[in-house]
Amino acid sequence: MVNLRLWREGESVFEVDHDFMEFWIQVHGIPHDLMKKETGIVIGEMLGVLAEAEDPKVDGVLRRSYLRIRVSINITKALPTGFWLDREEMPPLWVFFKYERLPDSYCFNCGILGHEKKSCKNPTAMACWDPSKKKYLPGLGITQFRPNPTMRGGTSKQQGGKEAEEEQAREQMGPRRESGDEQSSEESRIRAEQAP
Repeated sequence: MVNLRLWREGESVFEVDHDFMEFWIQVHGIPHDLMKKETGIVIGEMLGVLAEAEDPKVDGVLRRSYLRIRVSINITKALPTGFWLDREEMPPLWVFFKYERLPDSYCFNCGILGHEKKSCKNPTAMACWDPSKKKYLPGLGITQFRPNPTMRGGTSKQQGGKEAEEEQAREQMGPRRESGDEQSSEESRIRAEQAP
């Protein structure tokens, strides 16, 4: 892993703070009405030091299904994987992150860069949406591909990433949906019993 940092004249390499690293982060799962640069700025400032937030729209037309921000993040702590977005009169929504060009040397056990799972001494981080699932999986990092202009829908690797992204979203929302289905069937049973 290479972490390039600028430092002032006369400053030693040992005086430069190497605990922060810039990443391009894709923010997935944002509702359509919040797909704007201002939302990216708020999320970027929540994550660390915002360097840039791209506008997902060109001439008022949405050009992709996610926000893209460049943020300097403290790499001595676990990488954030997402957050719950509170919504009025609707259940909270899990918004998740994909890190572009994430180094292979991040731990699937604790989410910290610089070591791998086999040498990790930290406890396993579990997913907040389902405590039986691990928080860090190989899908957190993504390679940024440029689609071939003659290809529709992107490359097969991009589509594989989209399938993994959709599967992750289904897993994250699965328990909530199941409990809602159980609740509505329970409500139907009670109503049927109370009917004359």
